[in-house]
Amino acid sequence: MVKTNPVYRSGIIRYAWLCLLFILGFSVRLQAQGLLFQGNNKLISERTSYNVFQHSMPVFNNRFTLSFDLSILDTTSFGYVCFIKDNESEASFSLTLSEKDHYVYLDFNIDSKQNLVQIPLKKSELGYRRWHRVTLNFLSDKNAIEIIVDGKSYTSFFKQYKKQFSPVIIFGKHDNVVDVPKIAIRQLVIRGEKKAFSFLFDEHDGNAVHDTKGSALGHVDNPVWLINESYHWKLRYTGSSKTVAAINFDNQQQRIIIANKDSVVFFD
Repeated sequence: MVKTNPVYRSGIIRYAWLCLLFILGFSVRLQAQGLLFQGNNKLISERTSYNVFQHSMPVFNNRFTLSFDLSILDTTSFGYVCFIKDNESEASFSLTLSEKDHYVYLDFNIDSKQNLVQIPLKKSELGYRRWHRVTLNFLSDKNAIEIIVDGKSYTSFFKQYKKQFSPVIIFGKHDNVVDVPKIAIRQLVIRGEKKAFSFLFDEHDGNAVHDTKGSALGHVDNPVWLINESYHWKLRYTGSSKTVAAINFDNQQQRIIIANKDSVVFFD
């Protein structure tokens, strides 16, 4: 049996704890990142507008992909999630939200002309920090658009103007379009055959949006940086019970349940 030096063993334990703390801290930071949009419940002048490539637009050949996590906070309001326009032609597209009965619909359109794809999302599966991965694949070489939401794929074919695409990409309010749903986005990735851009939205103030390389590529008006809500807590609820109470978290409905012998309280 080989004996381990106590000092060496203590060092290993300390190193393991440091690694665990780093991993947990990194995970919390990733969960905290994101950009919340002020929508139709605010004055028009207070609504959020995010221009992804404010200063210079890349050029993609044949195809490019736009991918991001989307959280829909208000399931009752119509509005623009994002607007995509080719800077060198008349081609323009939009991703909008609408709702009916128990569903919210993601509509991908040739802007102001034709609906290409309508994707239903159950209202019961939406809410604050309930993220859905949205991917838009622009396949100019095939005159097609593929939309993938939570792993489910939808494809539409249309006449494309040309094989190169220099995209103007704006989330939320833009030009004369002022209808903005209350949403949040995170982990935005835009890539083509030879170039890629990633945005984590880990800013905590200001209007500049930096990519993962530290370059200030975008600009946002009226942002709400989610990282601040995670690190600077706010009082949301105060309650008391005259008897012993049990507290549990309902992960499916994203709410806290507080129960004592004669009552049950739900905090969403």
